[in-house]
Amino acid sequence: MKVVHVATGAYCVPPSGAGGSERVIYSLAEHLSRLGCDVNIIDIKAKVHQELQSNITFYEVQEPPLADTGFLRHLIRVSVFAVLGVFKLRHLLKNDRIDIIHTHSQFPAAAILIANRLFHWNLPHVHTTHNSYLVMRPTVANKLKHILEVIVFKKASHIIAQTEAVRQQLTSKFNVDSTRVTVIPNGIELEDIAEFIANSTGPANPSKIVLCPARICPRKNQLSLMEAIPIVLKTYPKAKFVFVGPTEDKAYFNTLHKFVVDEDLSGSIEFAGEVSRKRLYELYQNATVFTLPTLYETQLLVHLEAMSFGLPVIISRIAPIENTVGLQKGSALLIDPNSPNEIADAIIRVFGDEALRKELSAKGGKLVWGKFGWDQIARDTLNLYNRLAVTTRAQKQT
Repeated sequence: MKVVHVATGAYCVPPSGAGGSERVIYSLAEHLSRLGCDVNIIDIKAKVHQELQSNITFYEVQEPPLADTGFLRHLIRVSVFAVLGVFKLRHLLKNDRIDIIHTHSQFPAAAILIANRLFHWNLPHVHTTHNSYLVMRPTVANKLKHILEVIVFKKASHIIAQTEAVRQQLTSKFNVDSTRVTVIPNGIELEDIAEFIANSTGPANPSKIVLCPARICPRKNQLSLMEAIPIVLKTYPKAKFVFVGPTEDKAYFNTLHKFVVDEDLSGSIEFAGEVSRKRLYELYQNATVFTLPTLYETQLLVHLEAMSFGLPVIISRIAPIENTVGLQKGSALLIDPNSPNEIADAIIRVFGDEALRKELSAKGGKLVWGKFGWDQIARDTLNLYNRLAVTTRAQKQT
């Protein structure tokens, strides 16, 4: 089976830093290739493609202009990539048969949808919704993304939702036929993590450290955790709080920084910025507890990565996360993301209760290592591809 994934145009696949969707695309493609798929990725031109030891074939388009930050620049960038991606796909179809097109972002998905109809390709089009929060809570800034993604929901051959909560949102809010939506979660790189753990010397810092890895933006809601810090410090004055991730919203980062200054917390807080995967793994290993009071998610992966390192997890009580951690009762402490007091109480409880830390560690590890390896996820995705390909062939014959 020949499958073409169309990347996002925002970051290259795999990303060198930020880019959760791009990391998912690469991991899924790599594991599909191990199952015998002929996997191809249409992506922006990047040096990293030449350095990969992989069976994946990359079809590159010239990197779109305006690579700098800014919302308008981002829109231009991904729009140009979407158009170039269509022309690249059309060229591929002139030379070979393609069984499945799989998209992961609104602009390329909409462009492929139009081209599929315009050029009568009649190819099965699978779309994974990585950012359903954009659709559920549209703002002026993401209104165009909202419109495009809703169109794709209604017109693509099939939608992959990472959690049951997202599937229910699609069927109830947008009247997507439930037979056109399959729940397949994203996985994490358990092989890489296992190799890192096997080659590391183990935790090196005995301090009580709270790790919060997420891009700095209102949706990730770091401010609620910030407001919990003074409460925690009353009981554990030497506790450290490490915030890891790129700054997506500078105004929001300035709000966080002002809070640090106003509350005189600079000695207890570190903004580590964007870090390498190796450094992130080190931070997971050395932390005492993972905490993220995120407001909206499709699935979220960082808390699963934390669990794979045996790190106790304190995470938001929102439906997609409840779907995930609910697969293993007691694998995480769920908190109201808008309650600094509840967040602080959970951190203090984990700090002071070794038995609870061990229980969360054991159950979180069981959840992740049993449910979120890419091997099974790739097999589930391939089964979906095969069903769609058979249905499409039958329709063409009639």
